[in-house]
Amino acid sequence: MRALLLALILTVAPQAAFAQPHRPSKPGSVLHVTISGDLETMQAAKELRTLLLDAQRDRCSLVVLELGADESRLDVVHAMAQAIHETRTPVVAYLNDADRVVGAGALALGVVAEDCVLAPGVTVKGRAAGVAQAALAPDDANFGSDLEDLSRWMGVRAKERGLAESLDTALLSPSQSLWALVNGKDVAVVSERPGDGDVIPVVIQKDGQYLVSLNAKDAVRLKYASATLETWPLILNRRDLKPAPRVERTIAAGVGAKSVRAEMLIAGIDKAHDDAKAQLKLPWPAAQDIAPSKYREVAATAGALLKQANASIKELEKLLETYPEIMRRPAPGQTTVAGKPSSFASKWRTLVQQRKDRIKKLEETAKKFGGV
Repeated sequence: MRALLLALILTVAPQAAFAQPHRPSKPGSVLHVTISGDLETMQAAKELRTLLLDAQRDRCSLVVLELGADESRLDVVHAMAQAIHETRTPVVAYLNDADRVVGAGALALGVVAEDCVLAPGVTVKGRAAGVAQAALAPDDANFGSDLEDLSRWMGVRAKERGLAESLDTALLSPSQSLWALVNGKDVAVVSERPGDGDVIPVVIQKDGQYLVSLNAKDAVRLKYASATLETWPLILNRRDLKPAPRVERTIAAGVGAKSVRAEMLIAGIDKAHDDAKAQLKLPWPAAQDIAPSKYREVAATAGALLKQANASIKELEKLLETYPEIMRRPAPGQTTVAGKPSSFASKWRTLVQQRKDRIKKLEETAKKFGGV
């Protein structure tokens, strides 16, 4: 009897365990990354890569990249596209901007992503290889290699979406006008405008340059994007991720605000220097008719100002290290006339060193005053 009961237990137990109802695990969080400003700094690409690695580690269900850049630098687009291409977390690009215009570089990232969605009324304009932004790249940048990689990564997604051949690379560095002739599900890309039929201009010539010019509806028709949606959370509805927790992150990709910050720091350093210098105008060697406490008082006041200046210098040096693109534009007081990025960088380095030397000289004076 005992043997029979034991046999029944061994037989039924696995079946009972197997019969337990399946409880689906909760979806991972959704990471929403807003990339603000033009795609101009390599630091922005590094930050995106870090966020995507974190999302992969944390098993996020989805990453939504909200992009509104008008202009872009090819090597930055390449670095961002590589991070998107290599992550195992699904990435959807949502193209949206207050002025309803986004650049071709943003759409190029949308093509590399698993999916791309546009806000209604958005127009895509420009080219991923921005002319002005190219000067921000280091001298050893290899744009040719970047173009090859981007073409390959975009080509993979283009085939998946059914994007007509050459429409993907048209975003990168167009060299001729292009029209898409739509006939049902078939799309033919031609370099001369067809006389009739359903024709969509893709690349136009303006002011001697070839630029992408495409409205949101046509971008969807040509399969650059899958849909137009009013807000990015609607993407979650399409993927049954509406209840998923959300994480918000922001990346500032433009160099303009960083340049302004650098100039503000320089102005602050100069003011602190001048104010400290005004404090240290007592005669030296110490005059007999001036109380020693007065020397120590001005030394303390000047010392606080110089400490503030040194903190600003450290912040400035860190800013220039993190965003070397700042130094590829004219330094304060410098013009673009007959200038080039290498001369701009040299001026920036000289500018910083001069201020460090000036502060050090005043610190020596303040130290003497403090010892009276």
